[in-house]
Amino acid sequence: MSATIATLTTLFAQQRLQEDGLAALGLTAPLCAMRWSSSSQSATYLSGELALALPAPCAPFSGTLEWLASGSEFIDAAGAPVTDPVAVVRLHPHAAQRLERLAAARFTTDGVLVQPVPATFVVRLAEQPDRTPQRVEAGEALGGDIPPSPQVSFHDTRGMIICPVAVAAMLADLLTALPALHHPAAAGNPGDVNGLASLAALASGNHVMLCDLHGALFTPLPGTGMMVQGGGSPGNANAGHITLSPGQQLQASSTSQQRLHWGWAPNGTLDQLPLQLPALPTSYPPPLFSGAGAPNLTRRFFRVFVVDGEWHLLGNRSQEDIRGIPGDDGNTPTDLRPPVRNHITLGYLTDGPDILAATRQVVERFMNQATGLVMACSPQFQPTGLPPAPGAQAHWPVFPSMSTATFNVGLPSPATGLTARWAAANSADVVVTLAATATPAGTGIRIYPRLFQEIVTIAAEPSFLRGDGGAALADGTNPTEVLLSNPFGLAEGANQPPDPTLVMDVVLAAANGQRRLFGGLSAPVGAPGAAPAPAALGGLSMLDAVPLNMRGICPVPLFGLKPDAVPPSGSPGSVTELLHKFASETTPRTGPRLPMQARFETIVASAIGPAAQDGALAWQAVCTGARWMDESRSAMHLLGNPGNPPGPDVHTNGIRVDGQLAHDLAWHALRRARPLLPLPGSPGGLDGWLLFGSGDNFNLPPEPAGAGSPTGMGALLQTAAPQSETPELSLAPESLFTDPTPSLQAMADDLASRLGSPAPTLDMRNADRQLAQVRREYWVSRNGRRDALWSLRRVLADARELVYIESAQFARTAQPGQAGAHAIDLVNVLLDSMTEHPALCVLVCVPRMTDMQPSHGGWVRQALAARREAALAFAANASVARRFALFHPIGFPGRAIALRGSTVIVDDVYALTGSSHFRRRGLTFDGAVDLATLDRTLDQGYSQRIRAFRRRLMARRLGIAPPAGPATPLSAEWIRLERPRSAFALVQDMLDQGGLGVIEPLWEGPSDDSVLPQTAAVADPDGVDTGNFLPLFASLLGPDA
Repeated sequence: MSATIATLTTLFAQQRLQEDGLAALGLTAPLCAMRWSSSSQSATYLSGELALALPAPCAPFSGTLEWLASGSEFIDAAGAPVTDPVAVVRLHPHAAQRLERLAAARFTTDGVLVQPVPATFVVRLAEQPDRTPQRVEAGEALGGDIPPSPQVSFHDTRGMIICPVAVAAMLADLLTALPALHHPAAAGNPGDVNGLASLAALASGNHVMLCDLHGALFTPLPGTGMMVQGGGSPGNANAGHITLSPGQQLQASSTSQQRLHWGWAPNGTLDQLPLQLPALPTSYPPPLFSGAGAPNLTRRFFRVFVVDGEWHLLGNRSQEDIRGIPGDDGNTPTDLRPPVRNHITLGYLTDGPDILAATRQVVERFMNQATGLVMACSPQFQPTGLPPAPGAQAHWPVFPSMSTATFNVGLPSPATGLTARWAAANSADVVVTLAATATPAGTGIRIYPRLFQEIVTIAAEPSFLRGDGGAALADGTNPTEVLLSNPFGLAEGANQPPDPTLVMDVVLAAANGQRRLFGGLSAPVGAPGAAPAPAALGGLSMLDAVPLNMRGICPVPLFGLKPDAVPPSGSPGSVTELLHKFASETTPRTGPRLPMQARFETIVASAIGPAAQDGALAWQAVCTGARWMDESRSAMHLLGNPGNPPGPDVHTNGIRVDGQLAHDLAWHALRRARPLLPLPGSPGGLDGWLLFGSGDNFNLPPEPAGAGSPTGMGALLQTAAPQSETPELSLAPESLFTDPTPSLQAMADDLASRLGSPAPTLDMRNADRQLAQVRREYWVSRNGRRDALWSLRRVLADARELVYIESAQFARTAQPGQAGAHAIDLVNVLLDSMTEHPALCVLVCVPRMTDMQPSHGGWVRQALAARREAALAFAANASVARRFALFHPIGFPGRAIALRGSTVIVDDVYALTGSSHFRRRGLTFDGAVDLATLDRTLDQGYSQRIRAFRRRLMARRLGIAPPAGPATPLSAEWIRLERPRSAFALVQDMLDQGGLGVIEPLWEGPSDDSVLPQTAAVADPDGVDTGNFLPLFASLLGPDA
């Protein structure tokens, strides 16, 4: 018997819509019932719970019916997770989206919906029945497993509660205006018992619920509060629930005007303007709601998000326990804590090409102006071609030049005519030549040499790897020469092996994303010939635009960057002497550091102007953990990173900002490029930042204001170990910096005498500003700085939905028994938070291999063991195990990913972006800069730009292509990345299927014990334990430190 194949045609679809109405769309249509129960017993409104006691409930809309052991993904009227077993009627995502759009058209005058719209109907149960999910139609009884008169509530797409009376009023009006929304099979009328009109009459007025950005009920911090004004005596809004009448306003109390921002959720903007009830439309342009009158909602429900910017971004910087969050260590004076900057343009960057393109734009504005300032710091600099702009212009096939290469069926293999030769007589490099017939014009070429490595046992470690190799672009006319850097992995200074054969894999990339891989090709390596021409890989090198005396570097062999000079030998007599053994007061400058201590941040800042009458300039800056090097031109790894230089497969991220936050970054870069005062033997152009930054051009730029000003908010967070910034300053008497009338000249004279330098003559035009900078440097040099630690301690404790961590390492940030206020293990904080918030998921993206070099085997083994122990702490906890996932992104097959930089995104309302890695040394020992940011524009209850950043960042790591434009069909994976919980479920599904070739689960490390791990005290040191700096690190002096 042959099967009947149904064909969907336009005519057939039109006929179904005419005959069945919106029911033809199935579950994707928001079809509703006129009543929520067929019982003759009326529902009771539970005002304190924003719920109903509803006899024999029916589905209020069509959707799926699920039975959950816990309703923890739903937030109740107290701002707490629902812990009871629940039955959930859930709208299809498309139906929920359509309902939101209809509500926006019906109840707003500008299309911006600030009233929450229901997406789920939650029924509390005594116990979870053994029932599978099923489809349910509007008006259908939910079955015998429901208690006689259960508590029911409505929740939006984020799981936050909505007043059920307001929902009844909203749906009653929509069904009157749009009768097609009524499910044809749903019985009842609005005026029936438990009908929409009857339920809408259970309460009146405008209920407003105040919450923080994570969904908890608003609780004012000390010295802050919200209040209602107008229409009588001021009302206190600090309990989290108020009734707002026409003519009244909701705003911050007078004592907290500068700290709090508030706004309508889900789609408002957090600001400092009084909120009044949004007006309902009085008419509609035809044919919208033809024949229907204006809405008249007797009950409305609103949600207002309130955020204290300092608390949200900096954490608890007091010395008191607040909301269960301990205070900081008290080592930073109050006036020197990181300032929170407002009205900042936030430009999040998700890969190296975008970061380098943003870097180019920041430097170009300075070059185009011909005046101003530019400065930069990075672990190392390398001239590399920078793309013109982030986005398509920084990526294949548009960049480095528009490629139109296509692969025909008859295209010959590159094995034909393949040759290899040494690049020079004493070189380890090899030149491989491919015939023009095998590589059409514009083809991206990548050649990976096969490197075989000895393994102790047969386990998960690969026996061969693909090396970095070489890259080029074919011109389609001439043979293409590709230079491979040390494809045999020869030791430095080793002789060329006799009569070698190079085994390689050749990857060809076309403009349409097609890839051809030719594996195991081989060619004998012949005698050297003429030097090959450098590969023309495009971009504009702009490194020379940054003067040498405005650059700071910190190359550390442990992390793969070799300094030009070996530290002088001899046992240091003090920590200060040890720190200076690694410093180089030349240009570019290398600041003092301890052995194995890194400074990971890259900052590029420029200023043009003036932007204000006092001489302040207009600043822009990029902050990232990526290096200003060829390796950062890395993307599209599955295609072989076409159009870019060869190197490691690198994932990275960053952020571009302007205004006062960019000014803060510029000051940090200046400190990296110059010492506080000139040191003996410093070049003449290195006059010290105290003198260089004393002019009006370093005045703080004005904060933008008014309509249209940027909605970003952020703070620069620094991580630094004590004594490592300006060691001599840390030895100065504290009285110089705590005196009620401190003297800038006295401070400078004291430091100059300790340095053995002449006392400087200071420009006192901006003495107060410079005094603050020197005081800051003193306290950082004396006590260090752990800003990111305090910020993360707060946000991880308050997380409710998803913590996404992307870092070079994931390990405990404090060891058992460690003393001090800074001894905070964020792994335990996460475990506690997941226990307290049973819907919280944690997603960790780390490279398979650590960021430490294989030559430092003990450090690598310690890092891998620490990562394994941290990850298994979640696996060992049954209540959180399935809500934690750690994955390694895969580069080109057979190649590991390197991950530069660090990002933590929490609930899509907080982002930390920079270079403080998730380990003890990353938050206390290594130097780093991060920006903690918030976009105050809300979209569906989340920070608009942060949610978009997290979505694109995860897409890059998971090999998911973001849509190229509004007309591009959306993949199912891209859609799942939209919301935090579905994004976590996507990764979990991928890991359950083995990673699908783009990610892999936790690798626990080598199975052998041929290399002993270094101790945690040395490999992952406590950066506050200054008493052990000399005994721990003096013995590590040498070229590899």
